[in-house]
This record gives sequence, structure tokens and C-alpha cells, in this order.
Amino acid sequence: MVVVTVRAMSGEIMFGPCDVGTGTLASSVSATILASAVEDTSGSLAWGSRTLLPDDVIDDLAVQEEDLELTWIATCAFPSGNFSASEFHGVPTYGIGSSYQWTLHIDDMGIANMKYEERHDCGWGSDTFVGTATWHDTDLLISLEVKGGTTLFHAQVMDAGSVILMKSAPNKFGSLKLIKQ
Repeated sequence: MVVVTVRAMSGEIMFGPCDVGTGTLASSVSATILASAVEDTSGSLAWGSRTLLPDDVIDDLAVQEEDLELTWIATCAFPSGNFSASEFHGVPTYGIGSSYQWTLHIDDMGIANMKYEERHDCGWGSDTFVGTATWHDTDLLISLEVKGGTTLFHAQVMDAGSVILMKSAPNKFGSLKLIKQ
């Protein structure tokens, strides 16, 4: 038997310390972690710099130790789909004013496209921005081509991926709350 402790990258204990029986597979420990997770998560186990395969036998790793410390490497999926936000400035009851619409599409691979539209009494216009989304800690970083250069926008993902709160956005002063459609 081996005593196993699994820690997140932050140092938080995800599993254990717990006695693990002879022949226990890494997939079994992973399943236990996933079953007890508060949030919808996925990840893998690592021992030092080696990522464990699902069929790795835990007690085979502990050749010289009775206690084995593993690391849980969490992976986060991108919030995928279409998200939108709109604003109206003016007097809505008379239809006088300007409306603004942002639509952000992020696919499963992190490709991001944003469309901005504005409508005024005297006409309308639109812009399209392309780029990528990446994770940095708990921030979603959205990198878009804006006016010939790349601009990085910081965002938070909330409500189980149904809301993206951008701290700033193209053609917008201040934050922008995009809701999944």
C-alpha cells in the first residue's frame, strides 16, 4: 500500500492523504478527483515532470517511498458559442438615438471573432475583429486585431460559461457584459 496525496498547482490538496491499494490505476485516482470537484473541471495527474497515463499503476511509481505526492494539472475549456451585448443611447420611446451591438464568437479551439455594429438616425456602420482567446490564470485573454494592431482584452468568465465580462472592448469605454445566446 502507498499513501497518495494529490495537490493542485496552487498547493491545495485535491485528494488524500489516502491509502491506495496495490494495482490502483491513475485513472481511478483521477475519477475520484473529478467526482469530488466542486466545479466542472478536467485535468491530468503528474509525477514530477511526467504526465501519468490512465493505465499507470500508482504503487509502481513509489519504488523507494511509502508516501507519493502527485500534481493535478487542471485544464479549462474555452467558453464557446455566441455571446452578445447591446446598448442604446437616446430616447427609446421615440426611436431617437443610437444603438450599439457587440457579438463575440469563440470556438472550441479558442478562435475569436467579434462583430461591432452601430446604428444612428443618420446611418450605420460595422467592424469585424479576428483573433484568439487564451487562459492566463483565471483571466480569459482575448487578443483581437484592431486598427492594424493586436489589442489584448482581459475578461472574466462567469455563470458556468454563460457570461463573459470584458474589462474593455473594441469601440467601448468601460466594461462590457456579453451573454451567451
